Amino acid sequence: MKRVSAVLALAIASAFSAQAAVTQTTRYVIISENNGKQMGEQVVENHDDGLTKVRYIYKDNGRGPELTEEFRLAADGTMLYYHSKGNSTFGAVVDETFERNGTKAQWKSTTEQGDKYVAGPAVYVALNGSFEVDSRAIAALAKTASASIPLLPSGTLKQAVLDEVQVTGPNGQSQQVQLVAQTGLGLSPKFLWITRATTLPCSRSWSRALSCSPSKAGRATARRWPNARKSPKRRC
Repeated sequence: MKRVSAVLALAIASAFSAQAAVTQTTRYVIISENNGKQMGEQVVENHDDGLTKVRYIYKDNGRGPELTEEFRLAADGTMLYYHSKGNSTFGAVVDETFERNGTKAQWKSTTEQGDKYVAGPAVYVALNGSFEVDSRAIAALAKTASASIPLLPSGTLKQAVLDEVQVTGPNGQSQQVQLVAQTGLGLSPKFLWITRATTLPCSRSWSRALSCSPSKAGRATARRWPNARKSPKRRC
C-alpha cells in the first residue's frame, strides 16, 4: 500500500511539473550603440501553461533596472495578470502587481494602487517593465483596427508606420521590418523597429519589438527620419 501511495504521489508531482514545463526560452543580449559592448540581457521563458517569465537586467554607467517578471495574457493579447519584482534604474525596490478579472482591473506598486472599470482591450503600463512587456503591448495594439488601444491607468496608445525596409542578418536570412512611432507614453513619440511575430500564436501582424538590430535599416532610414533616435541594440 505504501508503495502504491508513493508511486501515486510521484505521478501527481510529475503531472504538476509537466504543466509548468518551459516550452521556449529566448535570450536577448543588449548591446551599446556607442561602443558595441554588452550592457545587459533579457531572458524570456514561455511555459506551456500560459505563464511567461522574464529576467531583465540593463546597466548604463552602473545604473539600470534588474527585474524578474511573470505574466499571463488574454485572448486579445493584453495582460490578465502581471507581477514584477527587483530594483529600478536608481535602485528603488520594485514590487508591482496587476490583475484583470472581467471588467475590473486593479494594480498595486510601492508608490500607488488603484482599480478601474474596463470594457474591451486595454494595455496596462507598468512603472518598471522589460522589453518583453513593450513587445506584448505592440502585439495587442496590432490586433486593433484603429492602431490605438486604451491604456491603464489612463491614456491611449497610438502607433503610426514611418518606414519599411528589408534587412539581412549575419546568417543570411532576411526579413521585412517597420519603423513605427508610438504616442501616448510620455511627451515625445517613441520610435521602434518591429518585426512580424513568430512566437505569438494566431497572429501574423507586425507585433514584436525587433530582437536582432538591423544596422543597415537604421542607416537607410536615418536619412529620411533623423528624429528616430537610436536605442541600445538587442541581439538574439
